[in-house]
Amino acid sequence: MPANLPDLSRALNLTFGPCPIMGRARHRYKMPMPRAFAMTDPAKSGDLERLVETLKSEVVIIFRHYDDPYRGSLARDVVRQAHRKSVRILIADDPAMALRLGADGVHLPGYRLRSMAAVGRARLRPDWLITCAAHGAQELAAAERAGVDAALLSPVFEAISQIERPALGTLKFTELVRRVNIPVYALGGISQDTIMRLRGSGATGIAGIGLFNSPG
Repeated sequence: MPANLPDLSRALNLTFGPCPIMGRARHRYKMPMPRAFAMTDPAKSGDLERLVETLKSEVVIIFRHYDDPYRGSLARDVVRQAHRKSVRILIADDPAMALRLGADGVHLPGYRLRSMAAVGRARLRPDWLITCAAHGAQELAAAERAGVDAALLSPVFEAISQIERPALGTLKFTELVRRVNIPVYALGGISQDTIMRLRGSGATGIAGIGLFNSPG
């Protein structure tokens, strides 16, 4: 990954620790929030072992690989490697797998927020970090009501994605972030150039897939 991306998010003051910034509600997760999330994807993540080795502890991995026939064993190996490096890792959309493998929490697709069952299962572990995907005002509000620890709001900028949605842009992203009292991370089209446009947006940090797989 470009080593200066977390450094850029730090310079832009896009993160806060266990005590949220003034005006934000205190939330259940007691550990420092990450500066960034690295999301795995079979088509874009490349060598997962290499990816984990490049990450610093301030970046949290979201293990996706939804359709991989060996998802369970692959997740087990990635969790072990991440923990050896003191890197936190969340399992996407599978609280049972996260519990079984000793992961650090779960990441929920936005549609899961329509039912509190998935969130309720995740909240049984008070030490877990619980994040969710959001793509607009309704899902972001649902994330706040559900009591998740952070939402990944996308797409902020134009990006190649399997899900075709118009980019929010900086102004809309900022407006949505200011409507809620939970940490919000910018996802979609984040690069060393576009991250500078997030200054003053209220973003807690950044998230991406290919973003963390470039050499350097």
